[in-house]
Amino acid sequence: MKKTVITAAAMLVSTAAIAQVPFSSVDADGDNRLSFEEVTAVYANVSSNDFQEIDTDGDSLIDPTEARAPVAVEIMGEQSATTTGMTVDIDTEGNQTMYYDYDEASARYPELSAEDFEEIDENGDGLLDAVELRQPAAVAVLTQG
Repeated sequence: MKKTVITAAAMLVSTAAIAQVPFSSVDADGDNRLSFEEVTAVYANVSSNDFQEIDTDGDSLIDPTEARAPVAVEIMGEQSATTTGMTVDIDTEGNQTMYYDYDEASARYPELSAEDFEEIDENGDGLLDAVELRQPAAVAVLTQG
C-alpha cells in the first residue's frame, strides 16, 4: 500500500469540514468529548466564545454531535488546524495515522526523556501514536513539569 508522508510541523490543514482532522485525533484523552484545551491544541484560534457557541448543551465539552453541527462546521471552517510537530501518514484510501517519533515528541514535550519515550512506546515501533499517547502512564509523563 502506497503511503504519502507529510510532516505536520509545517502543515496547515483547511477545516472547511471538521472531518479534515478526525474527531478522535483532537480528543487527546479519548473520552469522546472535546475540552477547550483539546480543541485549541489543534485549532489555536478558536476563542472561548466560539467554543461556547459550539457547546450547545453547556457542559463545557463538545461531543461528536455538536462537532458536526452547522455552527461548528462554520466556526471551524474559518480556522486553520495544525497537528503541531506530528507526522501524518495518509494511505491511498485516505486513512490518516498521526504519530510522533522521538525528535518530534521531545520538541513538543521538552521534559520527555528517551527512557520515558521507550516506556510510552508500548509496541516498540519507535513511534508514539494516538492510542499510546492516551494511556494513563503516557498522560502522567507528558503532563509533568
